[in-house]
Amino acid sequence: MADFITEEELGKFESAEAEHPAGVGPEPNSNPYLVGSVSPVLQHDSNLVATQYKRGSGVPVFPLMPASPGSQAQANAGSTGVASNLIKPVQVQTNTNTTNISKNTAAIATLKATSFQGDWASGVTYTQGASVVGSDGNIYISLVDNNLGNDPTSTSGFWQITGGGEVFLGAWNSGTAYVIGNVVSVSAQLFFCLQNNTNQNPTSTSGYWQLLNPGAIAAWNSGTAYLTGQIVTNGGFVFSALQNSTNQTPPTPPATNSYWQNLGPAQIDPSTSYVLAKGSTPNTTGTGFTYTSTTSSITINWTGLTLFRADGTTTSIPSGSQTITGLSANTTYYFYPAFKESTQSLFFVQASDVASLVNVTGTLFTVSTAGYVSTTTNGTPSGTSLSIEFLIKFTTANAFSIVEHTNVQTGTATNVNISVESSGSGAIRFGKRASGGTITPFAVAGGPYNDGKWHHVVCTYNGTTGTIYVDGVSVTGTTLATASYVSGFWRVSSNQSGTTPSNASQAVGDETIADVAIYDGTVLSSIQVVADYNALVAGTQSGYEAAVLANSGLTYFWKLTEPSGTTAADSKGSNTGTYQSTFTLHQTSPIANVVGSPAIAWQIKQYPVSQTQGIQGNVPLSAGGMGLATTAAGTGGGTGQGGAGGGKNYF
Repeated sequence: MADFITEEELGKFESAEAEHPAGVGPEPNSNPYLVGSVSPVLQHDSNLVATQYKRGSGVPVFPLMPASPGSQAQANAGSTGVASNLIKPVQVQTNTNTTNISKNTAAIATLKATSFQGDWASGVTYTQGASVVGSDGNIYISLVDNNLGNDPTSTSGFWQITGGGEVFLGAWNSGTAYVIGNVVSVSAQLFFCLQNNTNQNPTSTSGYWQLLNPGAIAAWNSGTAYLTGQIVTNGGFVFSALQNSTNQTPPTPPATNSYWQNLGPAQIDPSTSYVLAKGSTPNTTGTGFTYTSTTSSITINWTGLTLFRADGTTTSIPSGSQTITGLSANTTYYFYPAFKESTQSLFFVQASDVASLVNVTGTLFTVSTAGYVSTTTNGTPSGTSLSIEFLIKFTTANAFSIVEHTNVQTGTATNVNISVESSGSGAIRFGKRASGGTITPFAVAGGPYNDGKWHHVVCTYNGTTGTIYVDGVSVTGTTLATASYVSGFWRVSSNQSGTTPSNASQAVGDETIADVAIYDGTVLSSIQVVADYNALVAGTQSGYEAAVLANSGLTYFWKLTEPSGTTAADSKGSNTGTYQSTFTLHQTSPIANVVGSPAIAWQIKQYPVSQTQGIQGNVPLSAGGMGLATTAAGTGGGTGQGGAGGGKNYF
């Protein structure tokens, strides 16, 4: 018999959760995982932002995270410690017997005990699955029952940190300047700030705020202004709002419309209003997966996996293993295991399961043609603060220039002020003019990055240190020269190597470049860098470009996505570029591929893949991609905490 929860009780529960009992949300932790396509079709929040506060459970889940320095499984293992509470679509049924009323009380108590509890308190006994805010501002999930007096920030074995939270600033105020990551309340609803704004009402403007909690389930009303993600009942069915609307009637199945998504059947008895909350909670024991690896293969083993259902039942998953061959040595891959309800079996997400992968379009410059982009504005860059951001994909081991500032608009330069280049063997380096004109020293990111995958690169200079970020991670920082610049022009993929400007060579590569951004006078923070990277892997190139255009201090932005012609438009300023020599426009390819045999090893984390892992009918068995590495040589194994060479990895 199913457990029933009254609409009234569920509404009170969700409202209390939304208000955050302590009145203060988690402190900032530089959480950059802010951007994602709004896709509220899925009841359990497919939107990247919304998943920070899982609707109906209060327990945040892990967002996408870039690979840790070194890109090894050991570094990645910590990002996937505990699976999220995931409430599947709500169904409403008619039932008036006292047995279900009694079960209703117990169900409410269980939901409250395993929900978001606000700030941790030493005198409260927590159950397994309860989440709290620690004194350090991070969110923790209880790993055990009867958890009393164990401070999450200083005791081990009792709590699992989830990766942090956002800043709760209380009720929305028209006079407050909000920044990305802020959370505010309007009545009983919580909203997450998507971009910096002032006086942009969360309930009536679009693009600035994301609704985090849908509020209580209620019958649809033609006079109510509904927000994306809110849940209503109408005509015997439960619906989720796909966009803000008023007086847009939920359709009668099988009909559909663009305002509402049908979540399932609902039959309401006005005298009882019982709501059946039915769904799954992925296993939280953290002992299910291990792996071993060689230079070309990874074997994943699982045992003891159990799903704990919201209705109190459990589902045991049979032990098994999966070997993936045809992999590259010393490389981290990502795997997305899930349990499919329809077949009652464990599977790993592959390309055919994903509705839309992330693709990038750019311009190809090749070894034989020495093509490049020149620009029109003659000027002198800032000598104390600068950022250069771009996307690149290449396979050559040649040395070649990527972005540079030279004293001439076209042709051979006699002075190079700034150079971002590949120094050969897949490394990327960044330097600026020293006394005498030679660029030395360089900040060098060794990579190698000539792996045929798209990489997001940001180079910054703060007056002393040159820093290179690759795919959201700072990989090097070096003190650079401080000599003054000469006046000149920005060029993309120019035919100058940049190392000896007075005798520059025709050092060119075979690279596709897109979305080149110059911030003259601004040093991007690590938070901004990771936010931009996650905007890319979270959805679409256009979404990434919108994030770049929203960055403060942007000076020039050449997307290099033109389908034809010789003009490279500046989407921010008026420094129009011109394609020189020979080039190939509008080259589109996936940001990364899924490889191996079977093809379930993803080269990077992508939000659409993680989204697929948790769509209706699937229960994710890891919080996002599991990062597992092949060995550099030999065979790995044992009971270590992951890392190159294989071993044991908990998720």
